[in-house]
Amino acid sequence: MSKTKKKLSMDQIAEKETSRLSEEDKTFLLEHPDYYEHHFGYGMYLRNEYIHSGMLDTKEEDGIPILYIADDLSEMLFDRIIEKIKEKR
Repeated sequence: MSKTKKKLSMDQIAEKETSRLSEEDKTFLLEHPDYYEHHFGYGMYLRNEYIHSGMLDTKEEDGIPILYIADDLSEMLFDRIIEKIKEKR
């Protein structure tokens, strides 16, 4: 019996990630906010953990699926995480 993962919005994922990251990690991300520096590291983690696993809710409010490339979604998630970190400082 497979366990269905709860779908999360980008904001929920950003909140989860900012609560999980250490202060040192947050500072590093703020000092290096260019996603492409993180594409094969943190970006890959975001893709595998939330996008390829199906955890990211990719449906708009009207139920129509959002069609994006995983790399684009991970960049959007990264940018949202940076915004959340800035909001909390």
